[in-house]
Amino acid sequence: MMFEVRIERYNVSDETCEIVEWLCENGQLVEKGDEIVVIETSKASMNLETEESGVIYRFANKNETCHIADVIARIFNSEEEHQKFLVSSTIETLSQQEVPIMALMTITNKAQKLIDAHNITEKDLVSIGKNVIKASDIKNLIESRDHQNNNVIIISKQQLKVAKTVTISRQTIPWGFLIMKVRCDIVLNKLYQISEEQKIKVGLLEYLVKICAELRSQFPLFFGKLQDESTFLPASEANIGVTLDVGKGLFIPVIKNAESLTLTDITKKLVDYEYKAFCNEFNEEDLMEGNFSISLMNINHDIIMSIPVIVPFQTGMLSLPAVYEELVMHNGEITVQKFINLGLAYDHRVINGRNATEFCEVLKTRIESPENVRSSESDIRLQLEMPYVPPQTEREKLIASIWQEVLKIEQIGLNDNFFKLGGNSFMSLTIISKLKKQGIKIFPAQFLQNPTIASLTKIAETQ
Repeated sequence: MMFEVRIERYNVSDETCEIVEWLCENGQLVEKGDEIVVIETSKASMNLETEESGVIYRFANKNETCHIADVIARIFNSEEEHQKFLVSSTIETLSQQEVPIMALMTITNKAQKLIDAHNITEKDLVSIGKNVIKASDIKNLIESRDHQNNNVIIISKQQLKVAKTVTISRQTIPWGFLIMKVRCDIVLNKLYQISEEQKIKVGLLEYLVKICAELRSQFPLFFGKLQDESTFLPASEANIGVTLDVGKGLFIPVIKNAESLTLTDITKKLVDYEYKAFCNEFNEEDLMEGNFSISLMNINHDIIMSIPVIVPFQTGMLSLPAVYEELVMHNGEITVQKFINLGLAYDHRVINGRNATEFCEVLKTRIESPENVRSSESDIRLQLEMPYVPPQTEREKLIASIWQEVLKIEQIGLNDNFFKLGGNSFMSLTIISKLKKQGIKIFPAQFLQNPTIASLTKIAETQ
């Protein structure tokens, strides 16, 4: 808002008057009632007072002749309004000289992008009242304009980042998708027991992070990135990203080297990430180097299926929707069982449907086999209920080292049962393949019947 100081009719005969002297400087702060200018008519001279307080801008000069109703000054409520007026008046003067208005301003690159995207006019830019236009100025202008329109919502910075990622993914990745029904009530009970023992809530997400990471060596195409159309670079460790949205925007923090962590470690890391998401305190390191991701969609119990978007430079993403119940006939009785519809989006340039199905089948086996659930390495020894007997011979140590690599367990004894350690038939095939490369030939049936290092060593020694 501003107040205009005008020349009034001070007597019947005079149509003009003369500015004798200004009693204040241009840009000076004046108070209501201050004398600001001396004028002279043919009858007398007089001092004019301002009727409002503010910053003054003078239009008439000393000794200038003014007519009745001429505006000789304006009083602005603030210095900010005064500066806006100065900029706009300068631009208006130069534009009359056919100088392009935008050429008179310094506009940053980010501001120019917003100007182009939101159809900002020269008139809009003039209304900002600045010579240097930044992105924040354009955003404020858009927000102000939208408040007036009352029908537009400004998209947050984080959502714009998400939009960019999704757009790149959909435009560049030819994706496939499958859903696998997985029973989960048994594993949920085991995870509840672990939660009670560890005094920390361990759920399906934490377990899924762990078992996905442990599949890296068995399914290398799911962990890595395409270097070009014909070359894929597998990752040396499983870095699992997990989507988090607590109302402050979507983030995908990464659990580094998840295959080496225990369930308890993973749970504590996710708790830390949830806190950072709530406080918006993620740093770049938290969000970088992911090579496989899990989309958490179980925040609503009615969501039983979700198609995830593959993160650019990754080849797959799992979706974990809500748990649901079904009535199932079991041994002649109707029982209630819990299930999830595990979804997998995969990059068809690297992974075909058969690979994706095998990957999900292994996950299904691990989830539906409660003996594979453990919170820490110490739990394994308690479950085995037998003393640790270390490998002695070179061959025993070789077989033990391969088991350790596949099972991700540091200490495995001669008499430890492979399946009680958390192994499964898919892992046994991986071990058989690795043993073959070392000159030790074991058939799958032999492995299943002799699931200890001691018994496998005896078979190897008979070759």
